[in-house]
Amino acid sequence: MLKTFFRYSGILVLLIILSNCSDSIVESTPSITDEKEVTKVAAKFSEIQTEIFDQSCAFSGCHSGSVNPDLSGNSYTNIVNKQSSTGMSYIKPNDPDNSYLLQKILGSSGISGSRMPAGSSPLSQEQIDALVEWINDGAQNN
Repeated sequence: MLKTFFRYSGILVLLIILSNCSDSIVESTPSITDEKEVTKVAAKFSEIQTEIFDQSCAFSGCHSGSVNPDLSGNSYTNIVNKQSSTGMSYIKPNDPDNSYLLQKILGSSGISGSRMPAGSSPLSQEQIDALVEWINDGAQNN
């Protein structure tokens, strides 16, 4: 009986220690969002250009002049109401479903080739949402 008492007492002490440790582990362990701060992209063309196109698309060998559309610099005139080789506009104001550039970014069925950016991680949902909102708002040059 004494042996059973010590066994249960030891288990109880161990559980108390572990429960106290779990609080400090949770408090001191950073979350994923703590490690990588996500930059909010406004639904304005100037921010879409600098935060999305300049950082994810306009590289040497990609959309920096050698592959259509040219997304380097101020790419607005190269994409808004400009027809792609598929016949769809790259960006059709107020119509994200018929904006080919967005469809390429989403990897939608019916696109030519692969999802963009090629060979890289997909854009974040926040970046895609900003792009969709900008198109829905008329794809202004703002």
